[in-house]
Amino acid sequence: MKIDIFTHIIPPKYKEALFKKADRRFYGENWDKVIAGTPALSDLDNRFRVMGKYEGLSQVLTLASPAIEEAATPEDAVYLAKVANDEMAELTVKYPNKFVAAVACLPLNDMDAALKETDRAINDLKF
Repeated sequence: MKIDIFTHIIPPKYKEALFKKADRRFYGENWDKVIAGTPALSDLDNRFRVMGKYEGLSQVLTLASPAIEEAATPEDAVYLAKVANDEMAELTVKYPNKFVAAVACLPLNDMDAALKETDRAINDLKF
């Protein structure tokens, strides 16, 4: 078994929420080109094709840039963290042989919320 522990992802629901909530300077007009240049960030079929080239490969999911505390207000960062974490948790449950774990995304511009999300990620989402 091989585990890649630093694999970035931009899950679809999170991507949509990020576009609505984040400061545009963090994704701007070229965002689709960035994602198109790295299709495995948001295209699971592409990611699975790449993974299939390496026998026994699984991944630990981590959220791709931008850091939510830099891209959004504290209130919006809390929302974005929950969306991202929920979606990464869904992926680890749906594809346990592909994604063995996920690293929680935390709203570091609101420390009380970050601590609550840490607790939720560990106890409820099993990160």
